[in-house]
Amino acid sequence: MADASLVALKRAAAAAARAGDHAAAAALFLELEAADPALWSAPYNAGLLLLHLGRTAEAAAALRRAVRLAPERAEPHADLALALLGLGQEEEGWAEYRWRREAPRLPADRPPRPLPAALAGRSLVLLNEQGIGDALFFLRYAALLRDRGARLFHEPFAKLAGILGRVPWLEPLPRTPPAERVPLGDLPFLTGAPAPPPLPLAALPEATAAVARGLAALGPPPYLGVTWHAGVPGGANLVKDVPPALLGRAVRGWPGTVILLQRVQPAGSAAEFRAGLGRDAADLSALSERPETLLALLGTLDAYVGVSNTNVHLRAGLGRPCDVVVPWPPEYRWRAGAERSPWFPDCPLYRQAPDGTWDAAMSALALAVIARAVSPGGA
Repeated sequence: MADASLVALKRAAAAAARAGDHAAAAALFLELEAADPALWSAPYNAGLLLLHLGRTAEAAAALRRAVRLAPERAEPHADLALALLGLGQEEEGWAEYRWRREAPRLPADRPPRPLPAALAGRSLVLLNEQGIGDALFFLRYAALLRDRGARLFHEPFAKLAGILGRVPWLEPLPRTPPAERVPLGDLPFLTGAPAPPPLPLAALPEATAAVARGLAALGPPPYLGVTWHAGVPGGANLVKDVPPALLGRAVRGWPGTVILLQRVQPAGSAAEFRAGLGRDAADLSALSERPETLLALLGTLDAYVGVSNTNVHLRAGLGRPCDVVVPWPPEYRWRAGAERSPWFPDCPLYRQAPDGTWDAAMSALALAVIARAVSPGGA
C-alpha cells in the first residue's frame, strides 16, 4: 500500500477512536496491520480497543502480535498481561505483568524467574507500588513465601501501617534492610500459585465496640454499606462507576440503615443515590481517613455493595462477603462471564452488559440485597 494510503488509514483509525467508535477503530487498525505487517502499533492499538470492547481473546491475539514485532517495548507486554489474566491464563499473564507501567521505577535486578519451594534463610523486602487496594491484593501471595521459609520485611502505606502491623510475619524494615527487594506486583509470578485466599486481617476490639455504638445511634439494623465509584479520572488507576441512582434503587429493599462509604463523591452523586434509594442514608465516607475505624466498620456491617475498591479488599481480609458491581469491560480480577472471581470466591458479581445497560445486574442485585437482609453475612 502506498505511503499516502497508509497515512490516510492511520488517520481514519485514530479519528474513529477519538469519536468513541471503538469497533470501527479496531477494524481500521487491523486493516492497517494487514497493510503494513511490520507496524507494531497497529495490532497494539487494535488490541487496546478490543480489550475495551470486551473481546478479550481477540485482544490477546492482537497484543501477542504486537509483542512479537516490538519485544523490547513495555506497553504491549503490559496490556497483554491484562488480557491473559482476564482469560484466566495466569502463568503467562503474571509473567507479562512484570512489564506493567509501574515496573520501570522498581529494581531492575528483581528475580527473573519464580522462586524455589524452599526459601529458608532468604530475606526479602516487599516494595509498595500502585495503590492501597492493590497492596492488600498482592500481599495475599506473600503468605506463600512465608510458608516456604522466607523472612519478609515491608514498610506499608501509612494508612495500612496499623492494620498490617498486626500481621506477625510482616516485619518492619530494619536500619539496614536486606538487599533482595521484590515489588508486590511480582509476587504472583514469583510464587507461581493460583489465587491464594485474601491476607487475613483483624480489627481492633475497641474500634469494633465503638463502631457498634455509633451504628446504633445512626439507625436500626441491619446495616448496609455502599459505594458507586472508584478511581480518579485521568489518573493511573482504572475508573469504575455505576450510576448512583440505579444503585440506590437496587438497594431500596434493604430494611435497615444504609451507609455511604464513598470516599470520592463526584458532584451530586450522593444526592442521586439518595433519590434512587427513596430515603436518607448516613454518610460515613470520612472514615476512609481513619483506617482502623473503617476496618472495624467493614467487619461489623451486615452487608456491603459496591464497585471494586479498597473496601472490598479490606472486607475480604476480614472474611466477609461483598456484592461487587462490575462495570464493562471487567478488570482482570473479575474476569468476563464468571459468576465469581477466583480471588474473591465469596463475592457474587453483578455485571454491566456489553451494550452498557445495567438492567439485569440491578434486578439481580435487588433480589440479593433482600436475601442478605434476611440472612446477613451469607455468601
